[in-house]
Amino acid sequence: MVYFNNFIIYKDRLLKNVQKIKEKIGNKKLCAMVKADAYGHKSALICEILKDKVDYFGVANVCEAKSIRSLEIATPILVVGKTSNKDYFYCSKHNIDIAVSSIDELVDITKTLRKCSINVHIAINTGMNRFGVKNIDALKEMIDYIDANKRTIKLVGVFTHFATKASDVDFIDRQYQEFEKYIAQLPKSVICHASSSFATFNVPHTQCDMVRCGYYLYNGEYCIREIYAKVIDICNVKKGESVGYDRTYFAKRDRQIAIVSLGYADGLDRRLSNNFSLYIKEHFCPIIGNVCMDVCMVDVTNLGVKIKDEVEIIGPHINYNDYAKALDTSAYDVMLKFRYKRMNLILK
Repeated sequence: MVYFNNFIIYKDRLLKNVQKIKEKIGNKKLCAMVKADAYGHKSALICEILKDKVDYFGVANVCEAKSIRSLEIATPILVVGKTSNKDYFYCSKHNIDIAVSSIDELVDITKTLRKCSINVHIAINTGMNRFGVKNIDALKEMIDYIDANKRTIKLVGVFTHFATKASDVDFIDRQYQEFEKYIAQLPKSVICHASSSFATFNVPHTQCDMVRCGYYLYNGEYCIREIYAKVIDICNVKKGESVGYDRTYFAKRDRQIAIVSLGYADGLDRRLSNNFSLYIKEHFCPIIGNVCMDVCMVDVTNLGVKIKDEVEIIGPHINYNDYAKALDTSAYDVMLKFRYKRMNLILK
């Protein structure tokens, strides 16, 4: 099927971002975070490119891990979220490490698995207050239990998750100092990991044995994705006429409107209505009226815009931060909104 919209992934940019990370971390391990369909970039595509370039793939759940294994990719996988006991056997057989954060989970593992073993990474809660062990006594109890059940459980890693980035670097330091107390209780063979993309580059003493980078892979020194739509129609609007659903825009003078082949079903947030501009023929053209499910309307008066002209959605002139500012959200949120399933997916 051919769409008007193009969703372009640049392989060379992705590999350059990976190289930048490796230059920063030296001989430490790299866990490439590909959860949420590789932050909206199609995990099957990203994992195929990176399968021999990284030490781990990080996912949120076993469903995502199974999708990677269905591609016959052998790279170790770490599930950083919760894992059901129904999936323990699958993880054991397919080189998938799981995160655990309580003695109860360890007991559940030994009750479920009999003749095989599973790799675990203990999650430490140092301030995110989401998942993880929150006191050293609990960690010691888990380590003792693992030692007593080595045939079933192998302690491979321990990790924490930073709650802040540039907004509060001091809190990253506080979390890391807390994490070091837990690290001190562990054998040296255990892989310790804490750093996000931001911490990897900006708080390098937190890198430990491995870093977990997601955002930088996709929008680090290079943005690996560009999205382009098309002008599919032109509409002349007279002074006083309204445009779009709910009549949120009225023309103050005669205008020429381009109908663009991208709407909120494709990821163009409806809150951008009358609140953002797209790039056409070297001009920023304001979105007018409410963004529709499949199209939006932009003012192209006196620009000579024609049907089939290209419209930049993400590219050299519009980035995720521009959208985030208009929507009062994070660039991460914006990154995941755009949906390649309704576009022509192109690898360059």
